[in-house]
Amino acid sequence: MSGPKVSVYTLTAEELAALAAELERQLQEMERREALLERARVYESELTEYERALPLLQQSLQRSEGWVDTKSFAAGMKAATEKLASCRKLLTSIVQAQDNAQAERRLSELAAIVPELEEVFSEQREQGLALEQRLADALDTTVAGLFRPDAAPQETKEAKGASEQSLPAFVRSDVETLLSLKDNHYLPLTYRRIVEQAIAHMRQAQQEQRLVSFCEVELPDVLAQCRAFLSLWQSSGNRYLQLLRRYEALCQMNGSQPELVPFAEEAAGRLSSLIAAEEASARAAAEQAYIRQAMDEVMAEMGYDVLGDREVRKRDGRHFANELYRCEGDTAVSVTYADDGQIAMEFGKTDDRDRLPTQAESAELVRQMHAFCQDFEEIEARLAAHGVCLDKRIALTPPSADYAQIINLRDYAAAPRADGREAGRARQKKQPATARQAGEPE
Repeated sequence: MSGPKVSVYTLTAEELAALAAELERQLQEMERREALLERARVYESELTEYERALPLLQQSLQRSEGWVDTKSFAAGMKAATEKLASCRKLLTSIVQAQDNAQAERRLSELAAIVPELEEVFSEQREQGLALEQRLADALDTTVAGLFRPDAAPQETKEAKGASEQSLPAFVRSDVETLLSLKDNHYLPLTYRRIVEQAIAHMRQAQQEQRLVSFCEVELPDVLAQCRAFLSLWQSSGNRYLQLLRRYEALCQMNGSQPELVPFAEEAAGRLSSLIAAEEASARAAAEQAYIRQAMDEVMAEMGYDVLGDREVRKRDGRHFANELYRCEGDTAVSVTYADDGQIAMEFGKTDDRDRLPTQAESAELVRQMHAFCQDFEEIEARLAAHGVCLDKRIALTPPSADYAQIINLRDYAAAPRADGREAGRARQKKQPATARQAGEPE
C-alpha cells in the first residue's frame, strides 16, 4: 500500500472541544486588547487637546510677565506640563504593553492621574482668564493715566463679548452633544459631514458674537437630524462594538481583510453572519494546524528528520504545503497538506536535480515502499494517540514502479540538521517499525 496515500484526518471530540476552548480564549484576549486600546484612544484624544491648550496658556503667561504678578500661574503651568508629560509617557507604555494585564494596570494608573490633570488645567484656564483680565485692566489703567487721568477703566471688549456669549445650561448641553459627535468614529459619513459643517458655523458664530443665535436656530435642526442615530446608538451601540471587536479579532487571526460595516440598524445582523463565517475558518485552520503539528511530532518520534519544506500555489488558486522527511539513506517521505484538509504521503529518492529514476532505482524504491507501509500503520496509530483520527480515505495505492520518483531537494527550503545524538535517538525510535522484513505482505 505504499504508493501515494491520500487521507483526510480529523480530531476526536475531546481534542475538538479543547481546541475550541483555546480558540475562544485567544479571541477573548484579542477582544480585550482592542477594548483596552479603545480606552487608550479616548485618553489620547484628551491629552492631545491639553497639548494644544498648553501653548495658548503659555502665551498668556508671556504676555502678562512684567505687568502683573504671574508667580502662581507660572507654578501652575510647570505642574500642568509635568503632569501632562507623565500622562503621555504612561499612555505610550499602555500601547506598547506586552500583555493585557500589564496594559490594564497602566490604564488604571492613567485613569487615576487624568482627573488630576483635568483639575490642574481647569485651574490654569481660570487663572489664565483672570490673568488676561488683570493685564487688560493694567493696560487700560496705564493708558487712561497717560491720556485721560479722570477716566475709569472700561469693560473690555472680551468681557463684554463673554457676557453676550453666555449660554443657558440646556443650550450648553446641546453644544457638548454636538462636539462629542465629531469624535464618534462610528457616526455615518453623512451625519459626520453635517456635524462638521455645524461646528464650523458655530465657531464662525462665536467669532461674530452671535453664538446664542446659532444655538437657538441652527443647532436644534442639526441635532434633530442626528436624533435617530443617537437613539439607535444608545440602544444598540454597545452590542455593535462587541460584535465589531470580535469580527476584527477573527479577521486578524485568519489574516483576512475585514469588511467595512458602518453602524446601522442592520449592522448587528451583518456582523453576526461575518463572524460565523470567520469562526468556521478559524476553527478549520486551527484543526489543520494541530494535525500538522501532531504529524511533525509523530514523524520525529519515529526518527524521520525534516529535510525541508515548501509552499506551492497553483495557477487555479489551490495552495499546498510540503514537508520532506529523511528516511533511510537517500530516500525521503513527502507529506503534502492541501487547503481542503487532504494529506498525501509519498515515498521517493532524493537528488539535487530533476530527473527520472533508473530501472534499478525504481526496483529499490518499490522494495522500500513495502517497508514503509508498516511505518505508515504506526504513524496513524501514533496520530490517534495525539487525538488525530482518520476521517476519510481518498487513496491507498500499493507499491509500484509507477510511483517511483526522484525528489529534487533544491525545490525545498532546507531545515536545520539534527546533531549526531539526535539522529541516533531518531534511528532507535524508528527501529521497531522498520525492523520488519522488507516486502512483507500488507
